[in-house]
Amino acid sequence: MKTLEKMFETQKEFSGHWKNFDSMNDKQKEDTTNDFLLDLYDEVSEIRRANNSKAWKKTADKDMIAEEVGDAFAYLVSICHCYGISADTFANTYFNKMELNEQNYNRREDEKRRTI
Repeated sequence: MKTLEKMFETQKEFSGHWKNFDSMNDKQKEDTTNDFLLDLYDEVSEIRRANNSKAWKKTADKDMIAEEVGDAFAYLVSICHCYGISADTFANTYFNKMELNEQNYNRREDEKRRTI
C-alpha cells in the first residue's frame, strides 16, 4: 500500500500549489470536482487517441497510454483529496467493490448456466 500512499501524498503536494483541499467548503469541493472531471475527460480522450492504432503502427503506444492513465489517475486522486478520502480508504473501497463485482458476475453466470 505504500506506493499508493506515496502517489496520494505526491498528488496532494503538487495540487497544493493551487488548491488547499483541507480548507474547502462544500461548494468549493463541488466546483473543484467538476473542474477535475472535465480535465479527467480530456485525459481519457488522450488515452483513447493513444490506443487507436494508425495504419503505419501495428500496436498502440504503450508508453503514451501509461502516461495518460497516470494523468487520469492523478485527477481521480485529486477528487479523493477534495473529500478527504485517504489512500487506504480508496484501496479498501476498491477491493470491496471488486469483490462485489465478482460476486455479481458469478451470480449472473450461474443464472445463465441454469437457463441453458
